Amino acid sequence: MAVALADISKMFARSQPEPVKFHPDVSVIPETPTKNKVILPNNHSNDRFPQSHIQKGSFQCGSTEVNYYKARAEDEKSIIFGCSGFKCDYPLTPETVKVLNDNGISILWIALPNPRRTKGFAPHFQNAANSFLTTPPNKDIAAWMERKVPKTFFAHSTGALLFLRALEDPKIVELVNNTYSHIDLSSLYLGSTSDAINTYKKHSSLIFNPVARLSKDQVPIEHALANRYMAYNNPDNYANKDTTSKIHAAIHSLVFGDKAPTDPGIGFLFPTLPQILEIDAHAKPVIDLLKDKDSAPHKLNVATTMWIGSDDPFSPPPLGIWASEQINCAEKYVSEGEQHCSLENPETLQEFIHKHKKATGTKNTLQLA
Repeated sequence: MAVALADISKMFARSQPEPVKFHPDVSVIPETPTKNKVILPNNHSNDRFPQSHIQKGSFQCGSTEVNYYKARAEDEKSIIFGCSGFKCDYPLTPETVKVLNDNGISILWIALPNPRRTKGFAPHFQNAANSFLTTPPNKDIAAWMERKVPKTFFAHSTGALLFLRALEDPKIVELVNNTYSHIDLSSLYLGSTSDAINTYKKHSSLIFNPVARLSKDQVPIEHALANRYMAYNNPDNYANKDTTSKIHAAIHSLVFGDKAPTDPGIGFLFPTLPQILEIDAHAKPVIDLLKDKDSAPHKLNVATTMWIGSDDPFSPPPLGIWASEQINCAEKYVSEGEQHCSLENPETLQEFIHKHKKATGTKNTLQLA
């Protein structure tokens, strides 16, 4: 189950480009966890998630190969363009994509490269997101952009963060205003703790930050002190909810069994502590921009919905709620009991489709089955 750890400098080196390997089910955990087994490229099965309706492509961004996925509706009436989250190729499950297709909604999204346990990825992610928003990177995506149907934009978690960071550029704001009829940001990531909008130097963080930097690229559940810090700073959703605690226990058992955490496979699934610090640092300018009412993001005039899982253990819900109050034309939708994938609840998905149809002016019959 070992996963080769790519050197981030080699990954983006111009002289000897080393394309990142992608896997569409990288974030999928089996319904019945089996000790010492995770779904990785060399042992996954497509039987559980039929994906014949989803096609895969790629394009070059600098020296890095970036994958994208597309699923065209047979009776296409609108298109969603989007961006995945961190270490997860699918911002929506294949089943959700199928429901969208059945409702006349095509979708095409880019998948962020998976850096495993390496650092230095944030500027390359941002470059890929900015390029995707400004210029179609290949003929296939350009043909999708040219289709004469309404278009919306959907981004999940870190992808949603990259979208907001891209709005630093007034030209991108203008392009978004002229291209899309609606923006959907799911489980927006602005920081690992609920207090990120207020301070970056709490007493506890003075301990956590050095520990994270010296953690030897461990993920939080591999590090007792860091895991406790995350629970302390996001008490409602990170560790004190029974469901979340069971998930953490199941994941730990799934990857490590009864043994010490020595297998690097979990670094393929979840952000390491230094990676959390890097993403948090990348989010700080976004928080500052949203606080500045004269900044470019406040020129956005496209209706925007923040999709928030009330029990999200990774993207603290207060941050998404706060962001929805800062962005012009924005509203929030809090899905009670939902965690980080905040469109999987049938009621939430139904609301998402209704909002999409209203924004795009499409009126085809809603189908959820």
